[in-house]
Amino acid sequence: MQVALLAGGPRTTQTVIYTDGSPPNVLGAADRKRYLDDLTRHLHRCAAQGPLWPGDGLVTPPTSPERMPYQLFQYPDDAGRE
Repeated sequence: MQVALLAGGPRTTQTVIYTDGSPPNVLGAADRKRYLDDLTRHLHRCAAQGPLWPGDGLVTPPTSPERMPYQLFQYPDDAGRE
């Protein structure tokens, strides 16, 4: 539910329907703000611990080619252009 509120934007509302027959619960802007505040606190705690280390034993990045080849797409004989 948190993901839906965060991804949907500040005016998003989500209705939670419970399978046990409890009344539905509508989550809105105040809930989204609370989730954003929680996320902010979590990120501040992580940043305070030092730089992120992804781990040991990672795969070495490829060395060849140094630059990936890229060529612009061209329509053959101008076919498909208006």
